[in-house]
Amino acid sequence: GEAGRKEAWAVLGEIEALGIEPNAETFTSLIKTLAKAAKHGNAQAHHGVQAVAEMRARGLEPSPVTASALLSLYAQTAKAGGQVSLDQAWEVVTGLGSRVDA
Repeated sequence: GEAGRKEAWAVLGEIEALGIEPNAETFTSLIKTLAKAAKHGNAQAHHGVQAVAEMRARGLEPSPVTASALLSLYAQTAKAGGQVSLDQAWEVVTGLGSRVDA
């Protein structure tokens, strides 16, 4: 059940192997892919949180589109029966909101 998630991160590795530096849009696409994988139980909301943490570690800031993708990931995780903490979701999204110009 980890195929979609592993493939998403593998693509990021391939991009870097080509000498291309991932940007905020790259990570947003990764989170969107994780949301699609979550529909089938192959990803969880915390994987998106990890992607945002990796973005910030690289000096990249999430955009409103990133926040939307993360919300979609939370929703898909819940629909697939995964564990979702509404408190954690609220913290993550409000944390993004304080850093993102909407």
